[in-house]
Amino acid sequence: MQRSPARWQLLLAWLLSLAAGLWLAAVELYAGWYGYSVRFGELAFVISIYPPLTIATLWVLWFGYAWGASLAYLSTLLVAYLSGLPLGWALLFACSNPLGL
Repeated sequence: MQRSPARWQLLLAWLLSLAAGLWLAAVELYAGWYGYSVRFGELAFVISIYPPLTIATLWVLWFGYAWGASLAYLSTLLVAYLSGLPLGWALLFACSNPLGL
């Protein structure tokens, strides 16, 4: 049985997205990318954008839940573990994002 090149391309794209998501999760944690401050007249607020979850959401929209949920879970697991949670608690905490659950 011959495997189609499209499958390998999809798998490679997913692996690259996983690497980018994990890298962005670590960079966000250590660089303090918690949001962008916006001032609109008297109103001041913070817009929070979490790049790994954005990437995972795009995978869910394009290819289905299983493709994106695993990305979201793994990036949240990495952030939890790097933040100092013990591994068992980090595994549980990784379920707290909307896609990782």
